[in-house]
Amino acid sequence: MKKKALIILTVLLALWGTTILAVEYANQTGKTVADAVYEAEYAPSFKTDEASVETKDVDAQENPVIKAAQAAGLEARLNGADNKFADLIVNYSMSEEEQQYIADLINEGYDASMLADIFYFWTNCCEDISIIRQMYDITLSAEYEDRYWEEDAYNDATNSAHGVLSGDNLYDYLYVNGTTISDVKNANVLSRRGVFTIQEILQKLIDGQSWADIIQEVYGDFPMDGTENALKATRKFRSGNSISAIANASISQGNTEYKQAVISDGFEKTALSDDSKQLIEEAQANTKKLSAAVNEIFKDETSDQNMLQQKYSANILYNANIISQKYGIELEEVLREYSKTGRWERILKKAVILQ
Repeated sequence: MKKKALIILTVLLALWGTTILAVEYANQTGKTVADAVYEAEYAPSFKTDEASVETKDVDAQENPVIKAAQAAGLEARLNGADNKFADLIVNYSMSEEEQQYIADLINEGYDASMLADIFYFWTNCCEDISIIRQMYDITLSAEYEDRYWEEDAYNDATNSAHGVLSGDNLYDYLYVNGTTISDVKNANVLSRRGVFTIQEILQKLIDGQSWADIIQEVYGDFPMDGTENALKATRKFRSGNSISAIANASISQGNTEYKQAVISDGFEKTALSDDSKQLIEEAQANTKKLSAAVNEIFKDETSDQNMLQQKYSANILYNANIISQKYGIELEEVLREYSKTGRWERILKKAVILQ
């Protein structure tokens, strides 16, 4: 049975409230299945607001990276790896050669979701694709776990060739030279193209150049048509298409198209294929084990379990407990640091698979 990537070319907002549809909900929204299961469990009320959609099929059998991600097992699916690669194929024109390179790494045992995250980052860079393997290996060896782990690994791999701002430098740019955090982020992304360092880009801005002019200068002859956002410029450059439309890619579980059926509560839902049902059964079984494990964690806790479960998924709570024990830090402090600064984000968001 073929798997298809359903490409949503107009905005699609859906919040579904039954656990059995968690996989389909994750596919439609781009969330991980683990988060979708959590929302279905703890946020039963839902609202659906669907715009008309135009679809384009991307056959998984013809896209080796999606095929490899789907074959990597439940953890890769819970982390949404196949959806990420579908988005990269559609919105960033991920080539056959690039797909094969990443598929080979997945088949070697590299984590599919981590590779997708690194690939997103790499689309902004000027280095050869082989740096993706380097960044992955550095991330694990250096134990980079925080929100900006890709950038930390990238700076190590490139020896910070494109410039890094120290605390004092950042203070000067923000409070002396009048640039904003948004400006610094824009310059940071653009610097990875290898044309100007981050300091050179910010100086151009201070000297009066517009972002549109700076971005056009970085991308040379490729027409940017006044684009002022570095990330949008990347997508435009990679796809060669207009960036005015919002596209969202996800993997469907039907043969050729979605079939509508009444599943529960009189609401119209997407019918599930046998493969989807099997995946959902595995995800449901894992969720029950995870829920029981989290309840065990809080058995002797004085913290308000209900409050934490409303704010964080069982997946994050389970991983936070591991970090708490590893570093001897109170569980609530782990969660506070994560919410405030993104500390441990890579680890906390990783899907938990309990045998």
